[in-house]
Amino acid sequence: MQTVLMGKQVKIRKPHKCYGCQKEFPPQSQMRLITSVGSDKPQVTYYCQHCDNWRSNKSRTTTQRGIRNL
Repeated sequence: MQTVLMGKQVKIRKPHKCYGCQKEFPPQSQMRLITSVGSDKPQVTYYCQHCDNWRSNKSRTTTQRGIRNL
């Protein structure tokens, strides 16, 4: 189970892939940065605005697979 340490809206400085839809976003795009830690190691993920909205409207039990199938 992951514990979220930080979540904030950022303007990216280099290209990043959205963790939800796997689309690549260019520098200067607005994305949600999520920093979390699990049993293994810390994890940093980026979400585009669409996937962040989808993610925030779903329950904690919804899997990431649901986002990628949009």
